[in-house]
Amino acid sequence: MTAVLVGRPVLDREGEKVGKVVDLISDPQTLQPQWAAVKVGLLKGNRLVPIGAMQEEEGAVRSTYTKDQIDSAPPVEIGTPTETEQRQLFEHYGIHPD
Repeated sequence: MTAVLVGRPVLDREGEKVGKVVDLISDPQTLQPQWAAVKVGLLKGNRLVPIGAMQEEEGAVRSTYTKDQIDSAPPVEIGTPTETEQRQLFEHYGIHPD
């Protein structure tokens, strides 16, 4: 995934619009994009969604997660998540980091 994803709509696994990609967050060690910051609403703010769970699709990006899963992810400020935020995000999405 590349920076060209910024600005694209994000769909959940059922095809429902969740929000829009506003930034990509890279892993500080590998410098590879790890999270997509998704603006989920005017008042809800941004949620991070794992890049590995997303695929490009006709001008949009589809996530393997549901809208509810993305909406209920811990809110974070755009930027590299802290270790605590990463743990919370991994737990929320059921990811077991290597």
